[in-house]
Amino acid sequence: MNAKLESYLKSLPRLLVVKTDEEARLIEEIHRSIGKNDELHVWNPAFGMMDSASYIDEWNHLHHPMDSGTAQINAALIEMYKTPAFGDGASAYFVVLDADRYMADPLVQRRLKNIAISSSLNDHATRSVILVSQTGRIPPALEPFALLHDFDNPSDELIRSLLVAVESEIKVYNENFTIPSDRVGNEIPMEFIENCRGLTAFQIKETVVHFAASQALNVTIENIKEYRKGVIEKTSLLDLLETDITFDDIAGLECLKEHLYEVRSAWTPEGKEYGVPVSRGLLQVGVPGCGKSLIAKALANEMGVTFVKFDPSNLFSSRVGDSERNMRSALTYIEAVAPCVVFIDEIEKGLAGIQSSSYSDSGTTARVIGTFLSWFQDHDDDVFIIATANGVDALPPELISRFEEKYFVGLPAQQARRACFQIQFKKYWKATMGSMDDLNFDEMAEASEYLTGREIEQVVCYAIRKAFMSEDRKLTTELTLEVIKDKPPLIQTMREEIVELLEWVGFDPERQEGVRAKYASKEDLVEADVGDNQNSSVNSVGRMGALFGQKDTETGNLN
Repeated sequence: MNAKLESYLKSLPRLLVVKTDEEARLIEEIHRSIGKNDELHVWNPAFGMMDSASYIDEWNHLHHPMDSGTAQINAALIEMYKTPAFGDGASAYFVVLDADRYMADPLVQRRLKNIAISSSLNDHATRSVILVSQTGRIPPALEPFALLHDFDNPSDELIRSLLVAVESEIKVYNENFTIPSDRVGNEIPMEFIENCRGLTAFQIKETVVHFAASQALNVTIENIKEYRKGVIEKTSLLDLLETDITFDDIAGLECLKEHLYEVRSAWTPEGKEYGVPVSRGLLQVGVPGCGKSLIAKALANEMGVTFVKFDPSNLFSSRVGDSERNMRSALTYIEAVAPCVVFIDEIEKGLAGIQSSSYSDSGTTARVIGTFLSWFQDHDDDVFIIATANGVDALPPELISRFEEKYFVGLPAQQARRACFQIQFKKYWKATMGSMDDLNFDEMAEASEYLTGREIEQVVCYAIRKAFMSEDRKLTTELTLEVIKDKPPLIQTMREEIVELLEWVGFDPERQEGVRAKYASKEDLVEADVGDNQNSSVNSVGRMGALFGQKDTETGNLN
């Protein structure tokens, strides 16, 4: 039984709005939890009013009854209002299905308020009306009288019992059937149960039956993963992605990697047994194309958990209330697929306009971000948020402060560029290109001092194309150096933005560390002429991840 719902029912709420897509499971749980002398009635616009036992039994016998006297919502509400006393301290519960279709009607609102007020004043007729809603939207007129409950997705315990029941049903036809089909041992493996999270009880049962019927009783974990991915992505709020990237596939960023190894330790069985607190999130700021997105993918893979991509810009809708509801739905799905790493790319764009939202969109953005901040602070699921930002001007301080750690990711220094060239050439190399041992990665690294990791990959791809078009089709160091020479670096077009970001990060010469964010890498800086900026506040930044100058080792300033 859903503990929170049971608590609500015991308190006898006058109006309880339950947000769910699982009306059958909800009715069954209410039916099991109410007192033996209590009454439970279900109103269905196709059936009218029925007692719950008959309603549950209806799905087996298919009588399709119709109580013409209560088929219309207002007639049903009148019947609820004039329900006589029950005696022996009993209460009556009325479940109203498809409530979203009717709650906007002012007359329906009036009758619901009448029921709520009369139930509060009348000790002889204790009634609770449970309004089943897919949206969870409560009309303003009913807000003072109603409570909202978000009916949780099935727990791991319930998922296991559902799977055992389905397995037993199919075993009647084939005693060798198991879930999954390649199962070792008597118990359904936890991995299968974890991949059912986020699905309704109906979806879990129907999915297993579908694959069992269509694949000669062969049901695999991969089947459930793919189905769940499709269900969640259908909402357009989240993407569930597969990743095989590891930290070894990313050049440089040693300090950031070291921190993420510590984050990962809290998720291990040993870390949980020791009691290591789970970190809530990390914000990466810095130059585009320097590995921020790859780090998020690698972290999910290294942890062995679900990788979720969350784009907040998909939340916003022109319909009143939809944006806030979309945020709540997205967070519900995130909790359902935990443990997971949630990646928010360019968070400053997805949540842009927060500081002026009260003027531009009647405060919708502020409410959406407020919902996210409250959840970020209070949730207790194994969810790690890793976000990236190319600028911080549009981000409110209260959002930045929610992240336990902030890291600045700058241009790769020489050793990181060398490693990046090696990784990219290994990724694309074919025997037809010659011998990779003949390439001089030191020369490439030295010649590419202002290129990002993404630009280095572009150089490698272009060099391969040029080699293919050459006479001997050999990929050489000289050819690659020509491509590097012709490659205009990104910082030529966004120098001012990077300088502003570095000034925000700051530098503490005593700690040899950033002030508002830590540096993802501590490699030596690449020499560069900062020109007229020599006497500017940029000089106070110090170590900048190989961006604009050589650090004075005594003062921490740029020369």
